[in-house]
Amino acid sequence: NPTECAHRDFGAGLLRAWLHDSEKPIEYCLRGAEDSRVECRRTYQARHVAEDNMCVVRRGRISSSGIQVHCDPRPPMVHSGTQQLSLEVFQLELKQFAQRLEFKSGSVSVWWDPTPTLVLERDCAPPYNPFHCMTNLVNAFKMVHMFSIDPNELQIFFDDPHPHGPYIDFWRALGKKGVYLREEWTRLPPERLQLESIFMGIPAGSCIMWKDLWFNTPCNAPSPLFMDMLQYLRAHVPFDAETDEELRQVEAVLDLNTISKARDESKDAPIILMPLRKGSKRTVYNEKELIRAVSRAFPHCRLVGLDFGSIPLLQQIRVARRASLLLGMHGGAFTIVMYLKPTQAVVEFLPWDYHQICYKNLGAWCGMPPERHLQWLSPDASHERGQATRVEVAEVVEMARLLLPQDPQESRPMKESARQARIKELLKKHYVPPRK
Repeated sequence: NPTECAHRDFGAGLLRAWLHDSEKPIEYCLRGAEDSRVECRRTYQARHVAEDNMCVVRRGRISSSGIQVHCDPRPPMVHSGTQQLSLEVFQLELKQFAQRLEFKSGSVSVWWDPTPTLVLERDCAPPYNPFHCMTNLVNAFKMVHMFSIDPNELQIFFDDPHPHGPYIDFWRALGKKGVYLREEWTRLPPERLQLESIFMGIPAGSCIMWKDLWFNTPCNAPSPLFMDMLQYLRAHVPFDAETDEELRQVEAVLDLNTISKARDESKDAPIILMPLRKGSKRTVYNEKELIRAVSRAFPHCRLVGLDFGSIPLLQQIRVARRASLLLGMHGGAFTIVMYLKPTQAVVEFLPWDYHQICYKNLGAWCGMPPERHLQWLSPDASHERGQATRVEVAEVVEMARLLLPQDPQESRPMKESARQARIKELLKKHYVPPRK
């Protein structure tokens, strides 16, 4: 059952797996009344062969060189005769965290700042791949849920060299006590860095967004976790243009990037939005042919070609939510599907060597009905990995026609039953089966 599956893998069941169903939290410190504590949880949730990690430090001093804890490490957790943790169980960024733990014997009586603090290394460096950037946010939102942290009381320390980046408004909505770059939090007064609770962010590569990356997920129903996150973010960062100035900004982007206007040039005409890719990887070989065919086939629509990376994130979301159809080659820009409305639609091209289903799965977890997201899979195995893909223009145009509002001047409109039947045929033809 897709709904039960979504709740189990992407809702309360996922949180239970971390907090209860996984083995008891592993303690890395010998316990004393006033001592620090280091606890880690492990569970299998995403794409790794090994288990995924998440750690919490209670009463620790954080600095640019690491985290100092006042406790003796438990002997099974360290290499014989040393205080160096065994690192083979840690993954990605958390391995660096474990390497930088400094154990100090004995208790210490100091004031510990009670502000809950999330410390993470972002997988979100320029040029800011949207999918990778969102993995950190999803993990952070999940930890806020797991530990019942009040976002009004949470502060976030980025432990990486990257600038604020395009997702800073989302981070500030989650950490309302402050979001600090490394050069900012390392300059805070020492007492601000003596923390009662330090939550080490789940590594980006352990995000549930990576689950079922290469095939259609059976859990293709809205995910409680993703829907809650979107509702929370939307309450703090409006996804739709609301003021006159915001509306003008969206219209300016659309006007600047319009490839062909609608027949009546109405501002209310359906919009076909094509994400444009730079460089030579995963591009459309016959893009000009495709653009001409789409312009001719849908004279009642406005065709817009947009380099998503050329405008701020919030404008990307607002422009995308104005479109009736998102159409283009698989790539990070399709992360925008998580912000779309269920009435919108997507046609995504997948190269022969890159049948990743992550964006269709992501859209389903965020409320997009699977039949509103069609994927065209290239049958051509002759080209080398990364080369441009020649799309079957006629079939892509047919997919778009099935999903777009019908042309009011169409003399023989398709019956709804026939439309649904053809969509099912195309879903079956371009289906990526689960891995055995």
